[in-house]
Amino acid sequence: MVIRLLKFPTTRYGSKIVGNQTGKDTVVVTINRFNPETRIRFALPHTVSVKLEIYNMMGQRVRTLVSHTHAPGTYEATWDARDDTGQLVSTGVYFYFLRAGEFTARRKLMLMK
Repeated sequence: MVIRLLKFPTTRYGSKIVGNQTGKDTVVVTINRFNPETRIRFALPHTVSVKLEIYNMMGQRVRTLVSHTHAPGTYEATWDARDDTGQLVSTGVYFYFLRAGEFTARRKLMLMK
């Protein structure tokens, strides 16, 4: 299974491309600081259940962006720095976790206000 995961920068702070290729899984990610929102883009080779969540440094789930089955194709989720209740979160480090079938990825996000 090949899943391509692309996260595009949304500010002038620049980005660093990180590639990880092991066996049949491929992940391509850019890491960025963001304000006020960031986009996480992923491509699926076949129909699979996808869950994309944001966590804080304490391991608490802050926001669920995606939680359903997707057909093959490319998708994009936007996080607007709000939690599940609609409240803006504070400046700091967050992580997103993407689960697509047996594939998992975790990346760091830095919110700068």
